[in-house]
Amino acid sequence: MNGKYLACSALVVAVAVGLATQAVAAEKPKDFPNRPITIMVGFGAGGSSDVGVRILAEALKKVVGQPVLTENKPGAGGQVMWTDFKNNAKPDGYTLALINVPQLQTTVFDPTRKPAFTMKDFQPVANHVQDPGAIFVRTESPYKTLEDFLKDAKARPKQVKVSTTGIGSDDHLSVLDVERKAGVQFNTVQL
Repeated sequence: MNGKYLACSALVVAVAVGLATQAVAAEKPKDFPNRPITIMVGFGAGGSSDVGVRILAEALKKVVGQPVLTENKPGAGGQVMWTDFKNNAKPDGYTLALINVPQLQTTVFDPTRKPAFTMKDFQPVANHVQDPGAIFVRTESPYKTLEDFLKDAKARPKQVKVSTTGIGSDDHLSVLDVERKAGVQFNTVQL
């Protein structure tokens, strides 16, 4: 990852932390931060969310002059951490959370999950990563364009296979959106 990008991201987060704590400005020490900052992650150590936060934490530490710790609280697709963050993190800028927006949306909008929070309980202060999605086919596939792919899917409803990382994931929601907009039905396989 580009060092300038990391430094810029760390600076954005540092500024955002300062802005996010304006609501408690009267209580904010003039020498903020004067102790370690913790970034909570709703997934296990070693995964992409954890690794991304650890890289950011190292860069952020250089900007704010304090240790930046990563605290993993895995469980229920992030729901355990989000609940703990909402209920226990003080709004003082010393506890931040990495929130994977697609998983948060899935948790909030899935009526069976019954989360103890809503989207309004969280205020984004910085975008940490871009996570673009793309459609790929094997090189020997008969599809050379997206139009070829959609034409075949339209001609053979529920026969053209696509895969996603799971029901309710951001890529699954994207597949549903493509189906709706293109008027096709895929045979979706969850990995």
